[in-house]
Amino acid sequence: TPDVVRQRVARGRAVALGQARLFTRSLLAERPSLGALDEELTAHALLAACEQGAKLMIADPDRYPPERLVQYAENLLRVLTLVS
Repeated sequence: TPDVVRQRVARGRAVALGQARLFTRSLLAERPSLGALDEELTAHALLAACEQGAKLMIADPDRYPPERLVQYAENLLRVLTLVS
């Protein structure tokens, strides 16, 4: 992989991780029952799940269409916001 591509991917991941950290920080602050979760590890886990979803969609778009992944993400977020 060319260095310029690696650098671009690394910058994109850094931005996505920053967004995941902000989301995680907000979620943990609003949901005391989730307080036992490590903020940094949770942000990394969220980023890894998103990256894996993208890989699945690329590798097998018939089995993992974008609509399925979006629906899963919406359901997961709904469940997380219900936890109090």
